[in-house]
Amino acid sequence: MFEPTCFVDVILPLALPGTFTYAVPANLEPAALPGVRVEVQFGRKKIYAGIIRGLIKERPKDMEVKFILSVLDDTPVVYEQQFIFWDWLANYYCCTIGEIMDAALPAGLKLQSESRIILNPAFNRDYTSLNDREFLVAEALEVQHELTLEDLSKLLQLKSVYPIVQSLIRKQVILIREELIERFKPKTETYIQIHDKFLADDSFKQLLDELERAPKQQAAVLAYWQHTHPLRSASRSIQRRTFIQQYQIDASIIHALCKKGIFTTDERIVGRTDSLEESILSSFNLSAIQEAAMAQIEQQWKHKPIVLLQGVTGSGKTNIYIKLIENTLAEGKQVLYLLPEIALTTQITTRLKSYFGNTIGIYHSRFNQHERVEIWNNLYNNKHQLILGARSALFLPFRNLGLIIVDEEHDSSYKQHDSPRYHARDSAMAYARQLNAMVLLGTATPSMETYHNVKEHRFGYVKLTERFGDSVLPEVCFVNLRDEKRNKQMKGYFSNTLLEEIKKTIVEKKQVILFQNRRGYAPYISCEQCSYVPHCINCDVSLTYHKFSHQLKCHYCGYTKSPLANCPECKSSHLGEHGFGTEKIEDDLSVYLPEARIARMDMDTVRTKNSHNKLIDDMQQGNIDVLIGTQMVTKGLDFDHVALVGILSADQLLQFPDFRSNERAFQLIQQVSGRAGRRSEKGKVIIQVQNINHPVIQFLKHQDTEGYYTWEMMQREKLVFPPYCRLAEITLSHKDHKTVKDAAATTTDILRQALGSRVSNAIEPPVNKVRNEYLMQLIVKTERNSSVQFHLRKAVDSLKKHLGEDKVLRSVRLRVDIDAY
Repeated sequence: MFEPTCFVDVILPLALPGTFTYAVPANLEPAALPGVRVEVQFGRKKIYAGIIRGLIKERPKDMEVKFILSVLDDTPVVYEQQFIFWDWLANYYCCTIGEIMDAALPAGLKLQSESRIILNPAFNRDYTSLNDREFLVAEALEVQHELTLEDLSKLLQLKSVYPIVQSLIRKQVILIREELIERFKPKTETYIQIHDKFLADDSFKQLLDELERAPKQQAAVLAYWQHTHPLRSASRSIQRRTFIQQYQIDASIIHALCKKGIFTTDERIVGRTDSLEESILSSFNLSAIQEAAMAQIEQQWKHKPIVLLQGVTGSGKTNIYIKLIENTLAEGKQVLYLLPEIALTTQITTRLKSYFGNTIGIYHSRFNQHERVEIWNNLYNNKHQLILGARSALFLPFRNLGLIIVDEEHDSSYKQHDSPRYHARDSAMAYARQLNAMVLLGTATPSMETYHNVKEHRFGYVKLTERFGDSVLPEVCFVNLRDEKRNKQMKGYFSNTLLEEIKKTIVEKKQVILFQNRRGYAPYISCEQCSYVPHCINCDVSLTYHKFSHQLKCHYCGYTKSPLANCPECKSSHLGEHGFGTEKIEDDLSVYLPEARIARMDMDTVRTKNSHNKLIDDMQQGNIDVLIGTQMVTKGLDFDHVALVGILSADQLLQFPDFRSNERAFQLIQQVSGRAGRRSEKGKVIIQVQNINHPVIQFLKHQDTEGYYTWEMMQREKLVFPPYCRLAEITLSHKDHKTVKDAAATTTDILRQALGSRVSNAIEPPVNKVRNEYLMQLIVKTERNSSVQFHLRKAVDSLKKHLGEDKVLRSVRLRVDIDAY
């Protein structure tokens, strides 16, 4: 029997501590390098693709070691700097290295025995490049449509099928099924070009003569010739949409020319952000204020690698980003530009692509596995120098990262709510420190943590107080809803002041944005006789009424039921709707302004990226008069003709049981207000509020941003909340109420043994049942130093071990959220 001499530590994508040791067969030793993926058996039946973390020369004592089954890569897909970063994340956020691996790698680089494969819809059924086993797999998928890797193992009578699966993925024959859940469809654009027979001058002149009686068609042909003439363009094709918009040609004219055989068309797959022609815009000059800000940033980087750029909305922060990116790329270094939600930032993406063209890589979860793996490999091989992405882009294999830009650094979307629960902004700063890269944080409304770091002189600070060019800040008006109701100046949820301003704006051919941070029609329905409220059967929350789908929905677990005709308690038919969401606002406004073109932007209307893009296109082209939305309308939107912004209920933002509710309300109101009057004309913001004397409202009313931050810091310091402590939220859940309470008591005891009074009592959260599991929570407040963080990590590990060894409590779910948001 072969006695192995080489052993490896392998990371598996599992929520289990540490790495796992495997032996390497002699024939695979040359290929078993740190960073390559290997196929391994875990347990009796499970097969996973793991990553070699390191080599071990001595055989582990007192343990049985399995052999790796195959090596899946010729070269590493992860390098040492990434492993160091993964270790930091796992330690800081109290999770396992396997959970980090699972979050870091794109699906195309992760395989396990439960993975399901399907035929790639784009596969052209050309089987000539496939070997016998690959052909057998493809043929089986034609019949079965979907197979697990275990099915393939039985079909091929092989223990190791990963190399075959990898080959089929590379040849783009198959997809891992989890990609289908994302419902990704390649974006296509129609391109037109003139038929080859009309390329010669004589035949082209003859064509123009034949079109004398169709002047619009003749004009379209001339416009095409002007655009694509060999002296002007190397390409004979033009994007149909661009052609129509640029030359103001009716689509029916293009259709008629295609029908006559004068134009031909073809569909081309383009990137999700490729909405531009191939040309790249020439450079531009910064304003004097922007030049000064950029010089300050570069000067401060010499002493402080992290700088905050605080600029009012419309001040031109993106222009400064572009210039800093240009400078970094010129030094031969890479740039990572992070956005909180890339699916909601089409305009920023388009802007950057217009300057950097296809050299920019776009990376986020909406892209299919081939695109994500390709970007991963391109970056590893130094083929991409600029990456634009959401938080997951932080895990890409940068080789020479020089700059990380964190745009809208205050946004809570940077915090991941599933394990590993990392904060991309904070993690980016740690990664940059490791790589000696610079960091630029950009926002109009800094987070309290960032503001505190500036005040403590840990971060550099540059401020832009004026809008760019001719843009002026909007006029902000507050409407006291108590006075309006008392004076009968309300129509539904609209004050007469807001409604009249909306009418005036539409008459002036301008656009309106209305903000209501709650989707649906009515937050809850109740019986007018006995006060019964329909609740979710799985969660401790009321059901929200959605009028369009005519359903009551739970926004926690997705449970739905039909609206009630009668109260199940007292049989009364008098059921009333209470509160209002975006759907209700849309419904009411269409009654008050029947001629207005109204659209809604929330999670119910923007299920796909294309639907979001269509809303943005319609706004830009003036096809929408009023856009109603949740906080989506505050992110990355810049419309030339928005003259009015209305906030329906500022109070709702201030009523959340969260120490950050004041901060988020201040930021959201400031951000949405910045959507008004983005060009030379002054915009207007109307904020409806019940509690006009609330401190946050008063600071906003007097435009006293510095005063607000000073006041909020005093509240945080008095109550010892971040940034004056590090906060960890421990949540336990179980289907049995008593079991979870017992687990909470045990958790409190174990953590207090290590951390003392820093650990709070366990309580039931406001929503104490979600998805049929009861919840208990406790808070741990610790000092902001590495020593206490080390003790917290040890205490959490001890807690996990104790719960895992208890026959009753081992089934309790434990969730640890460091720096909870």
